[in-house]
Amino acid sequence: MVDFLSLFRTNSIKLFPVWTLLPLFASTAIAEDTPPKVPPAEGFVETFDDAGYKDRWWFGNFDFGGDKMITGWRRHRAWMEVPVSNQLTDGANGGFLVLDFGPAPEGEEKAFEGAETQRQFLHHYGDYEVRMKAAKGDGLVSSFFTYTGPYFGDPHDEIDVEILGKDTTKLHINAFASGNPAPNRSMPLGFDAAQAYHIYRFEWREDSITWFVDGMEFFRIESQQAPIPQTPGKLMASLWGVAEPQEAWAGKVAEGTEASALYDCMSYRPMGDEGPECHDIKGSE
Repeated sequence: MVDFLSLFRTNSIKLFPVWTLLPLFASTAIAEDTPPKVPPAEGFVETFDDAGYKDRWWFGNFDFGGDKMITGWRRHRAWMEVPVSNQLTDGANGGFLVLDFGPAPEGEEKAFEGAETQRQFLHHYGDYEVRMKAAKGDGLVSSFFTYTGPYFGDPHDEIDVEILGKDTTKLHINAFASGNPAPNRSMPLGFDAAQAYHIYRFEWREDSITWFVDGMEFFRIESQQAPIPQTPGKLMASLWGVAEPQEAWAGKVAEGTEASALYDCMSYRPMGDEGPECHDIKGSE
């Protein structure tokens, strides 16, 4: 099993991975040290328009990380909604997934509850998209990312799309290859990501990662600049609040904070798969 303390040894805020993915390590369902066998992912597009999404996505429901994490995962903090206008067409225009954040009930180990979801398949080189509306509030992180790590017998490989609630006019991009961070930065979007839906995309290749916003190239890392992740991983999304070690990066969560991040499309197309993606089905508001 994973030594949780090893996940918090760095003092550099920018080098922290998106450790919302730790449910993979901390799940109480894990009873042995042999990593589970996970099948490769086929291409998909998810518009959250039917109750079957619960069979397609897994939702965390536990605490982890000791005092290094103030957010506990709770399944009741994630749900699907279909707008009334779409209900009239039997959900043909899709619904949206709500990942919610708020204070935990008195007596809970963690001060706050958040939500995270993941697909139980391995995703590799290909094209990834999310259409989302980020949560606003100091200390909050709305995310969409790939991850694998030591529990699965893999190196720590990760590719991130993150929007910090303290300034939702910027996108934070990051990646890890065998535990080594690639250049990461927060860059201005030119809009407020908490006010409307926008499409965030990354194209993962053997020798590069390219991020896009609403169809426009945003940032690119090539293998000549930094190591590129090589190992297939889970696809995840989460909303969480940072603890004290990350406050310099994301801000401090205020007492009583409540917020939601909305995701109305996620898609993945492996190399060679020309199926539909979020931008084919939905545009930005």
